Amino acid sequence: MSIVVTGVPPMLGRTNADKLVQIYGGKLVKAIAKKTSFVVLGNDAGPKKLDQIKEFGLKSYTDTEFVKLIEDGM
Repeated sequence: MSIVVTGVPPMLGRTNADKLVQIYGGKLVKAIAKKTSFVVLGNDAGPKKLDQIKEFGLKSYTDTEFVKLIEDGM
């Protein structure tokens, strides 16, 4: 899974969100692409990335939803 963390997730913070992606087997990528599995969306996400999420029809999760996804076994 290719996962992008953008902005600063309020509950986890950026560093912890990045680490969780990697610990649970995701491939942390910095740029959004058509093949991105999903985006963990934090505060202050850039407008370009928000536009790309819509353009590519990607699923996005808050950090709380991301943790729930991990707990449910992704």
